[in-house]
Amino acid sequence: MRIISGNLKGRRLQVPSNLPVRPTTDFARTGIFNVMANHFDFGEVRVLDLFSGTGGMTFEFISRGCGSIEAVDNNYHCVKFIRDTAVKFGVENVKVHKAAASAFMRNTEQQYDIIFADPPYNRLEILHLPMLAFERNLVAPGGWFILEHQSVHDLKGMPHYKDKRVYGNVGFSIFANEENA
Repeated sequence: MRIISGNLKGRRLQVPSNLPVRPTTDFARTGIFNVMANHFDFGEVRVLDLFSGTGGMTFEFISRGCGSIEAVDNNYHCVKFIRDTAVKFGVENVKVHKAAASAFMRNTEQQYDIIFADPPYNRLEILHLPMLAFERNLVAPGGWFILEHQSVHDLKGMPHYKDKRVYGNVGFSIFANEENA
């Protein structure tokens, strides 16, 4: 897996085979970052990466100039891998938390411009994540909650739904806080 764009472009994440992850494909990452780049200045956003796994999305945000990012995963080996990779890449602006995504969301008081969530596709909790983010006021005005899921899922009836992008078998549903945007 490689970083697609930015100052870390071309750097490879040497992912150990024992990590229980399904990394977002390069094709899908390129697509969703193109969508985000048309809406956000990455140098000015605060990002939360839930179910961060290998940290691929985290490092892609960092590579594109994101100044503040928090990565959350409940697997010790994933958290260690992200921390070790941050040291290897010389990255200091990432905070890595070992926690369940829902628990982290219930306990943080921060607001984020972008919350990206890539949960295991077979977990039912994916449906309550956007609602929890908005209930807890975690999405800043003008901000987005982006949920990665199988492309067959249709979430357009949910509150704050804005758009869906599909790249192969991967779907991204975007939920927006359009208040005071």
